[in-house]
Amino acid sequence: TPLPVVIILNEIHADPHPELGDANGDGIRHSDDDEFLEFVNVSGEVLDLSGWTIYDGVRRRHTFPSGTSLSEGCAVIIFGGGSPRGFFGGSLVQTTNSLGLNNRGDTVALYDREGNVRARYTYGSEANHDQSLTRCPDIFGPFVKHGEVVEDVLFSPGVKSDGTSFGSCP
Repeated sequence: TPLPVVIILNEIHADPHPELGDANGDGIRHSDDDEFLEFVNVSGEVLDLSGWTIYDGVRRRHTFPSGTSLSEGCAVIIFGGGSPRGFFGGSLVQTTNSLGLNNRGDTVALYDREGNVRARYTYGSEANHDQSLTRCPDIFGPFVKHGEVVEDVLFSPGVKSDGTSFGSCP
């Protein structure tokens, strides 16, 4: 029996733009620190992410610390590093030592504490265009280049691609 869908990978930013790519808002454009993954809780309740892990095609990239809970309808963003500054739609923001997402193709997988895959996506060279891949429409649609959804907007961490909030996140 497949597990219920409780969380959706909504945005992948593997290739920050060389000049306009400061996605984490810390004032420094960095090829790894400004990479991010955005997941949205669609479970209908608060989701305890404590001990959940994110892997790419190479290794484990992030473990959610104990006490990490995500409100229903809200997003969590995991940046590759840096010191994120900004509101990010009220979403939960975490950093890791490196996401190391391959611009030309990689697999991102989120595992729960028991080792079950809860979200997985494999992308290819479409991620190698100085912008994120985002679902269109958010949460339910296929992944497309962010600039195809909103012209001249390269990424939208913590908010829908049009800049609006996912919900009433704390």
